[in-house]
Amino acid sequence: METFLQDVRYALRSFRTAPAATVVTALTIAIGIGATTTILSVANALLLRAPAGVVDTGSLVTLHSVSENGSSFHSFSGMDYRDLAGAQGGLADLSAYSIAPVSVLSGGEPELKLAMLVSANYFRTLGVQPVLGRFFLAEEDVGVGGPRVTVLGHAEWQARFNSDSAIVGKKITLNGNPFTVVGVAPRGFRGHVAALDASLWVPVTLDPVLTNRPRILESRQYSWLEMVGRLAPGSTRERAATALSAVSARIGRSEGLTYDRTVDVRSYAPVPASVVLPAMGFLGLLLLLAVMILLIASANVANVLLARAAARAREIAVRLAIGASRMRLVRQLTTESVLLFGLGGTGGTLLAVWATRALATFRPNIGMPIVLDFSVDLTVLLAALSITLLTGIAFGLVPALQSTRPDLVRTLKDEPSLTRRGKFRLRGAFVAAQVAGTTLLLVTAGLFVRSLGRVGAIDVGFDPKPVRTLSLDLQMRTADAGEVRRFAAQLEERVTALPGVVAAGTTDFLPLNMGNQQTVVGIAGREDRENVGWFQTDMASVSPGYFAAMGMPLQRGRAFGAGDRDGAPAVAILNETLAQRIWPGEDALGKVFNFGGRDGPPTTVVGVARNAKYRSVGEDPVAMVFLPFAQQASGKIAIVARMAPGAPDPAGGFREAVRALDPALPIMQIAPLETVIGIALLPNRIALGLAVLFGATGLLLAAVGLYGVLSFMVSRRRREIGIRMALGAAAPNVRRLVLGDGLKLVAIGLSIGLVGAALVTRLLRSFLFGVSPLDPFTYASIALLFGAVGVAACLVPMQRALRTEPLEVLRHD
Repeated sequence: METFLQDVRYALRSFRTAPAATVVTALTIAIGIGATTTILSVANALLLRAPAGVVDTGSLVTLHSVSENGSSFHSFSGMDYRDLAGAQGGLADLSAYSIAPVSVLSGGEPELKLAMLVSANYFRTLGVQPVLGRFFLAEEDVGVGGPRVTVLGHAEWQARFNSDSAIVGKKITLNGNPFTVVGVAPRGFRGHVAALDASLWVPVTLDPVLTNRPRILESRQYSWLEMVGRLAPGSTRERAATALSAVSARIGRSEGLTYDRTVDVRSYAPVPASVVLPAMGFLGLLLLLAVMILLIASANVANVLLARAAARAREIAVRLAIGASRMRLVRQLTTESVLLFGLGGTGGTLLAVWATRALATFRPNIGMPIVLDFSVDLTVLLAALSITLLTGIAFGLVPALQSTRPDLVRTLKDEPSLTRRGKFRLRGAFVAAQVAGTTLLLVTAGLFVRSLGRVGAIDVGFDPKPVRTLSLDLQMRTADAGEVRRFAAQLEERVTALPGVVAAGTTDFLPLNMGNQQTVVGIAGREDRENVGWFQTDMASVSPGYFAAMGMPLQRGRAFGAGDRDGAPAVAILNETLAQRIWPGEDALGKVFNFGGRDGPPTTVVGVARNAKYRSVGEDPVAMVFLPFAQQASGKIAIVARMAPGAPDPAGGFREAVRALDPALPIMQIAPLETVIGIALLPNRIALGLAVLFGATGLLLAAVGLYGVLSFMVSRRRREIGIRMALGAAAPNVRRLVLGDGLKLVAIGLSIGLVGAALVTRLLRSFLFGVSPLDPFTYASIALLFGAVGVAACLVPMQRALRTEPLEVLRHD
């Protein structure tokens, strides 16, 4: 310990002798540690850390229905939940939940909040305890006729009700219905799903009251519930899956299913199980970028440590000559490195705290309340400490070992040593590694830039630029389809009359909004199998003005008209993909299919719309069927309005139109259609921003590292250069000497980086639109960029070499 403290004091004294270099080096480390810690904190919050209030996540599981084709992550019906909850099957508790937007009215304007409809044992399953009042009782989870009770979230209780300690027993209005507050959830608890900002909870059996779906509780066909459970002591996921699958298969057979329906039991994760793998892939990409910048920064610091050691070569030689052991010196130099990385790690952690707080303020306009908590906790701090120690030891040990092998005689005489060429090669290797890592970052950034640059050139099948959207959930106010149709028609009429609105339409599905709606269409007289007698397709219900408002042209036939109303013959418009899939080589106009399957109502095709993008910008052509909103009304609607050039923002007019029809109905979202589409590209833009930031930082560090190595080379070869010039070497020869050494390092690092990028960027294929991971333009551009940066980094050392005075060098020798 005494020796260690001595090394620490010595290191601190050495830092004080070169404060500027110490600060710059620590900042370099802070960039790498800060980037890595920030991404680790995001991954921890989304994939590992239990939400506030949830206990013992190791025994929590989520349940998912498995379809006939083997795909998982499907939801359950209310009757399914009752059957599975009664069976238990190795579970100590099994709870159900659903999510619904609700209008909260307790005086003043209505507010849109996110409610979780949960079974009475939901809180018990998670291990959550109330801070005020109680949670739901079993006798309150009995159905529509049961007590209308609710539990408030802690933040909602504080913000809306001013932390009223007497809130229990008071009434609030949810979707026009009075509910009694029975309890308040603990601070920070917003449900067990990360990012969702649940403000209140309601018994799941009261769903018909909130969403106006009267028969949903007794329907086996309507799947709408997700499940979370807790394993019984000694039980396993496999045992629970086997037992529950047996129950599900038996019930399914009794309902007429021709296959054994199974249950998938998965370990709990803070995000929905269906997005765990995509989230891991995306966060893994971001973490790879952050680790690359950390390695680049660490290599740069290792070069600085080598330079410091070179400046102390005589000191090290003297200490070795008078009896100091090599391991003693290695320990001292490594201690300096660890302390230096410790300073940088502290700065990096503070940088990560700032970055995660900045991320927490991000609120994408998706029409649903969310909260992001990426705060740095103890787990992330320990990870940051471990990374700091490991990189400090790894990138400090190599320079320490290299620097404690001097040629004692030559070093003490201050003569050039052959071993110094080895140090130059090591420093060159660090620079080549920096160039390789930076190349990977820049190629990634270049591919994202090229890809997102082509998004605007991708034909999405409609013109989103002049379109503004207004989204509402009419299920909050009525279950009557006729009332929904009347409200939507009146609202569309008011929006059409607003200044600057060229055309307006109604739909229950906005394209490219990170979701989709699917159905099945059947063809009578064909064999009963997929893509022969029935076809899966996306669907949307739209009003007659929708196609004009979206700028989505019809290829053949007509748009919907006023005559396509409820009670009239069922009609539909297909897109080109679905029309050719059902009737290849034929004209679909006038053909008839059965909507919803082979036994569904006969529906006549009256138009064929041009193909468009519905789920994602980079998708292959997707089948789509459009139905008249007047014949297939849905409670969740969006008004799309095409604005004239230079027209005023219609947001105020949208709000006034809604308030005129229903003052208690909250607005879910008002946004340009381009913004709605942009949300789907958010992961790509995040990756682009980080890749550009990290790539630019890596490029700067690589240029600085190359400059440092060449400066070191020129200073160490000063005698050689002087002799060459004394013997007649011209300036171009000296330039080639310095430039050749520099560009050789760039070429080696660039070659390694391009090969690595060609291998790694294949993983980016799903993020790229219209660009190959091996895009030659991107690779060539990065090579040229690095060539230019390499030449620029060589200029100052090259000029220094040219200023060498041969007589002065020879006189000194």
